[in-house]
Parts: sequence; C-alpha cells; structure tokens
Amino acid sequence: MLKTAKVKTFNDPIHHKMKLHPLLVHIINTPEFDRLRNIKQLGGAYHVYPGASNNRFEHSIGVAFLAGKLVKELKKTFRGLTRTDILCVEIAGLCHDLGHGPYSHTFEDFFLQELDRDQIPEEYRECNHIHELISCKIIDQMFHKNRAHFRKHRLDENHIATIKALIKGERDSGFLADKKFLYEVVANKFNEIDVDKWDYFTRDCHGLGIQHGFDLWRLLETAQVKKWNGELHIAYRDKVTTDILELFHTRTMVHMKALMLTYRIGDSLQYANKEFQVSYFDSEINAVQNTTLSGALGNMEAYLQLNDQVTEQIKLQSKSERNQQSEGFSKARELLERLVVRDIYSVMFEVKSKSEHKLNDKRDAIKKWITEHGRSQQLGVHMVKFEDKLNPPNVLVYDKHNRIKSLARMKIRKRPFEGCIRVYYKGRKRDKKRGGIALRKELEGHFRWLRTCRADF
Repeated sequence: MLKTAKVKTFNDPIHHKMKLHPLLVHIINTPEFDRLRNIKQLGGAYHVYPGASNNRFEHSIGVAFLAGKLVKELKKTFRGLTRTDILCVEIAGLCHDLGHGPYSHTFEDFFLQELDRDQIPEEYRECNHIHELISCKIIDQMFHKNRAHFRKHRLDENHIATIKALIKGERDSGFLADKKFLYEVVANKFNEIDVDKWDYFTRDCHGLGIQHGFDLWRLLETAQVKKWNGELHIAYRDKVTTDILELFHTRTMVHMKALMLTYRIGDSLQYANKEFQVSYFDSEINAVQNTTLSGALGNMEAYLQLNDQVTEQIKLQSKSERNQQSEGFSKARELLERLVVRDIYSVMFEVKSKSEHKLNDKRDAIKKWITEHGRSQQLGVHMVKFEDKLNPPNVLVYDKHNRIKSLARMKIRKRPFEGCIRVYYKGRKRDKKRGGIALRKELEGHFRWLRTCRADF
C-alpha cells in the first residue's frame, strides 16, 4: 500500500514559498520532468544576458503553483469546482511545457520551421505549437508508467484527456463542459491572459534585468467567474485594467530584447541534423539505437534525450574521426565555437513596418535573392512580429456594482501591428570590412529601399 504523501513547499526567487500537491511532487521527480532543468526558457539569450539562465523546470513549477492559486480564487465565486478539477488544472500547468526541445522555441521556430515537410511527422505538419502535442504524448507515457500514483488520487484516463485538453486550450473538447472557464487558466485561447504568461513574463524580466509594471497578484485576487454571452468566463476587476495592458506591453518588450537572439543556434542544429546521432534505448529490441535530430520527433524515447546539451554533443561528435570530414558537422561546430567567443551574427539591415503584408513580401523577396545568388552561407533573413495579443472584445472586467463589460466597450483598442525584418551577415567579425560591406552594397543595388534601413553594421 502506498504511503500518504504530504504537501511539499518549494522556495522560489519569484513566488517565494510554493506549496504543491503530493502528486505534482511525484511528477516533478520523474525523468521526463527532470529533463526540463536543462532547457533554457529564453533559448540563446543567456549568451547575451548573463542573468537569463532560468529554465523550463522552474517555470513549469511556477505555472502549476499559480494555476492552483487562481482556481482556488475562482472557487469563491463558483462553488461547483471540486478538488479533482483543481488538481487537473495544476497538473496541466506543471506539464504544459514537457514537449519543448533544446533551447525552447529555438528548436521549434528556427529548426523545425526550416526542415523539409517530409522530415516532419505528418501529425505535426499543420500544427503551430508542436511542443503542446509532444507534451500530451509525454503525459500519456508518464501516466502509463506511474498509473498507481495517479489512481491513488482518483485520476483515470478521462482525467488525463482533460489535462491534455487544458494544455491545448480546447474549450470545445467535451471535457469540463459546464466549467469551460478552466480552459482560460493555463492556455487561454479566448483572450491570452493566463498563468503561463504571468509566470514567464515575471521570471524572464527578472533574468533579463527588465522592469515590468504589471502586478500578477492584483489580477489573481480580483479574478471571478462571470457569465458573458451565455458562457462562463474569467473576469477581472475594472481597476486592474492598467495591469492587463501592461501585461501585453511586457510581452512585446521581452520578445524585442530576448527572443531574437537564437538564430545562430537554430542554424547549427540544421547543419548537424543529418549527421548528428541521438542515442536512445529501444525497449522492444533491448538495444541502444540512433536517429537524427529530426528523426527524434517520431520517437518519444529519442526525443526525451534532447536538451540544451545537444550543442555540446554536436561539438564532441564532430571531432570524431568519422565526422571530421563532414561539411554539416564542420559548419555546426564553427558556429557554436564562434558563439562561445561572442563572434555572433551581425545585423546588416533592419526593416520596420506596421504592415504585415508588406513585411512578408519584402522578406520573401530578400530570401529569394539570397537563394538565387547562392548567398545562404553568408546572409540570413528573419522576421519578428511584435504582435499585440490583446483582444479587447474578449477581455472581461466588472465594476464595484458587478456590472460586466469588455475592454472594447471601454474604448480600449488593440495596438497596431509592428514587425521588423533583420538581414544578418553570417560571416566572422574580421571579415565584415572585406566581405560584409561588399554584400551590403550588392543588396542595396538590388533593393534600393534597403539604403534607408541600414543597421549599425
């Protein structure tokens, strides 16, 4: 018979003392969850910001803690919530990022997006957030391996399906039909205000040394369940509107400062993809097998071996006698070694616009030119959208008389689209004056509008 476990307290620099349910503690102590210790939240930003060392492990624990806090606050205005409901939401918060690959979004946005379509398993090809689907696969695996612990807390296959729906924000999944507001706690597809963002904005700003102006505890303590257009939603007191607006401003600020620094690592993963060997144990044949980086997507045992250490493994494998003549390994190792000495890509041009359509056209034109002129080894182009995720019609607030309205009714509008294209020079710093300047002139000769977009090159 299993012993009765107790609630455990975790000390955290962001939320201080976090008390977690014993089942969450058991999940934290599994190999699948422990892997998150070695996946940085901000990808390659740690190479520029010395404090940006926070990882998916601590973030996921923080999200589980905030999810429990928020649902318990909502229970004050919606008595129908059960202990099992609360536990399911907490587990969803804890496990929502299990599927992230090396360097978090770098793997998804700069590696997977550049692969040929046939290199990606069919089930992931039309998915915008592959890590969510992989998280759900890992949860299934964890449930199968730890069934007794889940059963002890009266969780079965239906509860696991509910947890997966909460992670993906699938309001119409059929689970929790009379409590759909719970889909707004971890992955809020209705208005983007959720505990995942509360934690990672606060945690990322702490690591980056950025000041932010929103108070997550004011938001949490005013959260209530309200009916709007015939459905139950989470609403906040009107006096915290400034905190809501600041939440989305912080998102844009973090993206501008940190999430554009991972291009180089994505390139190195692409170069090493076909030659790099991911080793994993195949229990069916009781032997160690190997696959490629992209091949690991189709095998959970292989995928669970991937973390930020992959860059060190690439450098190590590239030195073996068999791989020394590999062009892919050679290029990957060179990029990673340059990263250590901060010989990073230089921004040649920065094109800003408030028209997404125009930016897409310009990016595609530059990409086409780079490919046609055989410059892909020397130049790179990447577009970043500083998109305001605020959706005023769906953000609900209530006043002291309990009257509900949306931010759109308060004449608050979504900020217009902003984005930029960055054209990178991939060569070494020592070659900028010779090769870089010549390439810049060549580009400006073809795209005259680039002359007004020069960066400090």
